[in-house]
Amino acid sequence: MRKVSILKIVLLAALLLMVAIFVNSSVNKLQQTTKEPLRNALDSLPGWNASPNISMGANIEEALKLDDYLFKTYRRDNDTVSLYIGYYRSAAKVGSAHDPLVCFTGQGWRIAERGKGTYQLPSPGSHIINYSTMVAEQQSDKEYILYWFQTNNTTSSGTFDQKVQMLWQRLRNNPREENAFVRVSTRMEGNNSEIAKKRALDFVNSFYPEFYRYVGK
Repeated sequence: MRKVSILKIVLLAALLLMVAIFVNSSVNKLQQTTKEPLRNALDSLPGWNASPNISMGANIEEALKLDDYLFKTYRRDNDTVSLYIGYYRSAAKVGSAHDPLVCFTGQGWRIAERGKGTYQLPSPGSHIINYSTMVAEQQSDKEYILYWFQTNNTTSSGTFDQKVQMLWQRLRNNPREENAFVRVSTRMEGNNSEIAKKRALDFVNSFYPEFYRYVGK
């Protein structure tokens, strides 16, 4: 019989405990009733002009188990950025968001230049974002995509880390269950992803402090 490593046993025990916590967790009703919709809360960002919220349709909203969402285009001079946030108010919904790798390939996009990173905002508060990136190509269209998974006031580059974060916060008696998927995308000209990345991070500098305050309400 093959020996099971101690690490695998620990991870399995942690996941089973996490499932038990999620199954028995209750949604914080105060959070559900007092927050304004995301589309209104993030309609105005410093230096950026927002388009009306884009409706995804009831079928998609139901498939993603969304409690709220934002899907807008923001413009600043000649820069254009698209922002999507799938928002959840229950720990039981951690993992409901689809990784862009799945969504984009399912729509015929070719994925390249995948990566991960950590970014510290220059604004007061020293917010740190753990993110993933990829470039999606379809015919002549090319998009640079930067995304992360939010767990209350922390960020993760993938869904597994997000689940671990939620588990850790619950074990530390944090009653909050706010979680979200955040995706920032912008058109990429040619093969220079650094210009697109700078544009995306410039937007994050304006967007994330506002979003962080919203999550903490």
